[in-house]
Amino acid sequence: MENLEAHTRLEQKKTSVLRRQQRELQKQKRKTGVCEKEQQKLAARCLEMEEEERLSAVMEAWYRRKEEQKRMELQRLEELKLYKLISETRKKTTALGVSASTPGVSGLQRLRLLEARIIEKGLALKKSDEAKLRLDALPAKRNKLTQLMHSFFSSSFRKKVENAVYHQHWDRLVPLFDPATSTSGNRNIDLLNHESENGFTPILAAIFKGKLRVLRQLLELGASPTTETKAGITPLLAVVMTGDVVALSILVEFKVDLNYETKNQVNAVLLAADKGREEILKALLECGANVDGVNKTERSTLIQAAISGNTDLFRVLLAYGASKEHRDLDGKLR
Repeated sequence: MENLEAHTRLEQKKTSVLRRQQRELQKQKRKTGVCEKEQQKLAARCLEMEEEERLSAVMEAWYRRKEEQKRMELQRLEELKLYKLISETRKKTTALGVSASTPGVSGLQRLRLLEARIIEKGLALKKSDEAKLRLDALPAKRNKLTQLMHSFFSSSFRKKVENAVYHQHWDRLVPLFDPATSTSGNRNIDLLNHESENGFTPILAAIFKGKLRVLRQLLELGASPTTETKAGITPLLAVVMTGDVVALSILVEFKVDLNYETKNQVNAVLLAADKGREEILKALLECGANVDGVNKTERSTLIQAAISGNTDLFRVLLAYGASKEHRDLDGKLR
């Protein structure tokens, strides 16, 4: 009987220990589950923080780009404003036949220099008028001298222009046409638009080499902003090829035809769409160019941008009102 009771107590003790162990095990599992959940929350928060840091870096880079774009735009506007202010003074000097070339001088010093040239030119004109009166008294000598000068000018001037353009002697090119500095005292307007053997006119050479000062001087002296070469290149198309927005503003200032179509039926907007020149395309459209210009197959600028694979230009054209319903000569929707 005692053995039975002892056995019963032993079994009860084992059962109690087992239950206690089970409770401890369950408690440990609950603690482990809580720890795992905390670790999961911590890992999720770490991922969120990493994403926040990435987004913060992206936004900071975007902000820096925007600030840089804004700075460049303000700088461009200031440069254009300065060009316009100086242009007014230059026009006054040009009207008097005074050289507007001021290499190495800018701002207020440039203005004072031009004013001094105007005064100097006034004195020179006075002396010239006096000399003309004396020359008029000798018509025979004057006619002979004029003939000799014209003969010399015709035979040598063209060669001088071609050499200056070919060898890019900018310091020699402009004075050839400037009456204030020309040694012949004359100038040939036709040669301002003369195409050399290399296919360049003085204006085209200035644009492709980025000589904006020379470009302005040639236009002020009477060069045409729409002269077309034998190859069908115009100053406006050259500006599109170089992407020079400032050169475009100079051509616009001198009343260039933004919709001019060459003998190959190419216009500036179409070329910009074909070559992917987004900034120059925007500038052309802002200046009033026709957004629906076509080429010789009557393909629109919109479809040309699509063919060129430039989605950014496609969106720019749509933003400026490009037509989606234009059709070509075959009746196909373009």
